[in-house]
Amino acid sequence: MIASYAKFTKRYPIFHFSIVILCIFMFFCSGYLLLVDENIWAILGLITPLPLMFLFANASKYKRKYLHG
Repeated sequence: MIASYAKFTKRYPIFHFSIVILCIFMFFCSGYLLLVDENIWAILGLITPLPLMFLFANASKYKRKYLHG
């Protein structure tokens, strides 16, 4: 899965960038809802981007190692 996502990011960098921006936006909006509105369901928005960030980091490492050029 990491290798296929790394190839995807190499082919479609703008789409990958929009996914990363969406994850960051979701994280900050959920943090705002949790702190200001005290909405406990906002924790899901804080937890959801974590596996995606793990995927992004490992795909970046894979891309740097094997998909150079």
